[in-house]
Amino acid sequence: MTALYDRDHSGVGRLVEVAMQETVWPTLAASYDYYYRTGEIPPRTGNRQSGLNSAPYNVFPAADGYVAIHIVTEAHWQNLLKAMGRDDLADDPRFATNSARVAHMEETDALIEAWTRSLGKMEVFARTKAYRIPCAPVRTAPEVMNDPHMHERGMLERIDHPELGAIVVPTTPLRLHGTDRVAAGPSPTVGRHNAGGDLASLRTRAVDGGDHFVTNAQKVWTSGVRFADWCFLLVRTDPDAPKHHGISYLLVDMETPGIKVRPAGLLNGHRHFNEIFFEDVVIPKENLVGPLNHGWKVAITTLMFERSAQPVALAAEMGRRRAAGVRHDRRLLQNARRLRKPIGSYQGVKHPAADMLVALENAKSVTYYAVWAVDRGLDEVPLAVSMAKAAASDMSGKVAGTGIQLHGASA
Repeated sequence: MTALYDRDHSGVGRLVEVAMQETVWPTLAASYDYYYRTGEIPPRTGNRQSGLNSAPYNVFPAADGYVAIHIVTEAHWQNLLKAMGRDDLADDPRFATNSARVAHMEETDALIEAWTRSLGKMEVFARTKAYRIPCAPVRTAPEVMNDPHMHERGMLERIDHPELGAIVVPTTPLRLHGTDRVAAGPSPTVGRHNAGGDLASLRTRAVDGGDHFVTNAQKVWTSGVRFADWCFLLVRTDPDAPKHHGISYLLVDMETPGIKVRPAGLLNGHRHFNEIFFEDVVIPKENLVGPLNHGWKVAITTLMFERSAQPVALAAEMGRRRAAGVRHDRRLLQNARRLRKPIGSYQGVKHPAADMLVALENAKSVTYYAVWAVDRGLDEVPLAVSMAKAAASDMSGKVAGTGIQLHGASA
């Protein structure tokens, strides 16, 4: 909120970051205190307070589980003695002050444990709660999963899992009041959505119809298919074969009845990607490329030819991005001002901008090498092109991310 307020008044976006390591550092405050007090590295303390400077502060066994009791003030201690029915210890010098209890920590814990072992954990909780003593029952996993409050809040939900049966899953702790809750469901099994990124696990079937195949399929993120006259389709023609076998490679006329293409619009307005549907599509067997059930080798060969042409396209794309996006970002770094200084002079802006430029130069170098390898027909073309593709993807993400950080809502 502070960054948004600053942007509205200065016109300049601001990077906001929270590092996980830095947020947990203060949780070890008691350990740092122990080190400063003793000059020694804090020992392992189990469930006790990590600085060993408060007692009783531990998890104690009950008749049916465990309870956590944390005594922080002298009033807590006096109330705990009343809850335990041990008022006779109120003036015992071993327990009279926190310092004394720390010095006699084993005796103090033994005293509490003798009491908690005689009661169920919920009974201990009820008695300590009546005296306003910091205490909580240590719940088991089933108890946490069946917490009625969390179920009423919608944080937990019961679903039917195809392998595990009835289970409890979390939803989200975020609440947007006035919006409908999204029902939870089991995670998709591997390959459920047409194998995902594992092409060899595809489950799209092609049924043998004599002189043709019939298939029903769906694929998301198909590049440029709405402009194509033909496409190729990998189908499983032998479902009992190992996953890299039993696959056939078919050429498909995009005018074939039953094919539907739906553009998948992106946030930037581009509609290069598409979703394609095959509904009872009939494909002549003469469109089979290579032997039946041996389409995997044909697919790999196609991929290598496709990728051998990619470096030129990648180089052109990087040239376009450098000429447009980076030039625009540099203009902002030089001209936009904060406290009468260009925002590009601030360290918090310099670092992400430098990372972006390094990613650009790296992608350019790797891509130029791939182009060179293709031009000379070297054996390492597949590796070089794969590296160029990875570098270009990394570059695209950093250019986009840095642009959003620099330009804020106007990006």
